[in-house]
Amino acid sequence: MNRTLLYLSLFPFLSPTSLFSDVFPFQTIEKAINAYTNGEFRKSARLFNTLDRKDAFVAYNRANAYYKAGMYDASERSYIQAKGVDEATRTYNLGNVYFKKREFDKAIDSYEHSLTVREDSDTRFNLELAKQKREENKSREQVKKRKPLYLKLKESKKREKR
Repeated sequence: MNRTLLYLSLFPFLSPTSLFSDVFPFQTIEKAINAYTNGEFRKSARLFNTLDRKDAFVAYNRANAYYKAGMYDASERSYIQAKGVDEATRTYNLGNVYFKKREFDKAIDSYEHSLTVREDSDTRFNLELAKQKREENKSREQVKKRKPLYLKLKESKKREKR
């Protein structure tokens, strides 16, 4: 407590929040991890956001929290910033983000990159699933582009009447 008062008297422009997050980052990390463990993913991400944004460990854990909170765009940005952590795991998780966002080409690229770093059965399974989903999407898009049968019949009847 005395140390806090000393910092506040020496640096009155600092808010208590920024003071504690800068002086005691390990406490914030501990709180963020506890929040994550307790299923409070948004809170965990907020706490990781108060820490050094350039730190790969912080970015990776923030990305995990965002992913669990269903915040896939934020998760994607954080996984991209997390270069320096285990590359196979990072790109596998990035592939999972793309899969959730239904960006199957990017998911496939991420899974394939992960497999160049380290062979893994989960990654291989997700890669095949992403390829399957991509093909299903292509088929759906082709069906959407075709005219429905009832419209074709309607047009043919109009021509017959002429």
